[in-house]
Amino acid sequence: MAITPLAAASIAAASLLPTAAAAGSAAEQQQQHEQQEDQQQQQQHQQDQQQQQQQDQQQQQQHQQQQQQHHQHQQQHQQQQQQQQQQQQQVPG
Repeated sequence: MAITPLAAASIAAASLLPTAAAAGSAAEQQQQHEQQEDQQQQQQHQQDQQQQQQQDQQQQQQHQQQQQQHHQHQQQHQQQQQQQQQQQQQVPG
């Protein structure tokens, strides 16, 4: 997984802490660091899902537009047939 700016900042901050820190607090920091990574992975996953949903919606919209165009084409065809029928009726016997 790529190191995000936030993770890089937290790593830098951890390295700046005094080395005299108690072992217990170091373990807590490690735990917090792991939690941050978990949260980042979850956020990334949510973003991926949102992007996928947006793509799905766009594809559906495109499909609807294609159907509408197809319907318009059928209407034009019907109009042409009506015009031909009218012309035939107008022809003198």
